[in-house]
Amino acid sequence: MEAAFLSLEDKDFYEHSGISFPAVARALYRDILAMSKVEGGSTITQQLAKNLFLVNDKTWMRKTKEVMASIYLERNYSKEKILELYLNEVYFAHGIYGVGTAADYFFGKDISELTIDEGALLAAMVKALTLILLILIRKRQKKEETLPFLKWRSMEKFQQKRCSPSKQKR
Repeated sequence: MEAAFLSLEDKDFYEHSGISFPAVARALYRDILAMSKVEGGSTITQQLAKNLFLVNDKTWMRKTKEVMASIYLERNYSKEKILELYLNEVYFAHGIYGVGTAADYFFGKDISELTIDEGALLAAMVKALTLILLILIRKRQKKEETLPFLKWRSMEKFQQKRCSPSKQKR
C-alpha cells in the first residue's frame, strides 16, 4: 500500500527534505505558461502540511506557509511517521479520510486484508478520484443489473426442468 502511494504521489519521498525543488520549478513553469495556478508540485510532506494546518486555496501565500510547515514536519518527525500521518489524513471522497476508512468504505475490508490491486486502486483514487469513482459505480451497477438477470435465467431453467415431461423407464 505504501509503495503504491509513494510511486504515484512522491517517488523521491525518502530522498528529499520535504520539498522537491524540481517539482516546484516544473509546477511554477507550467503555472506561468498558463497564467494561472494549474499544477501542484507538492510532496507528501507538503500535502500533509496542507491537510493538517492550511486551507485548500491556490495562492502563493498558502504555498509559502505549506513549505514552512513541511520543513517543520521534516525536522520533527521521521519519514515513516510523516507517511503514516499522510495515509491517515489523505482525503478520498464522501467525507472519507485515511486509507483505513477508505478500505472499509470501498471494499468492506480492513486495510490488512486488501489485495495489492485494491491498495493500488486506493492510491490511484487520490490522483484521479472522479474517474475511479465512476468506474467503481459503473462496475457496481453492472453487477446489480446482471444479478436479477442471472436469477431470472436460473429460475427459468428450474421451471423448465420441473415442467418438462420426464422419461420414465418401462
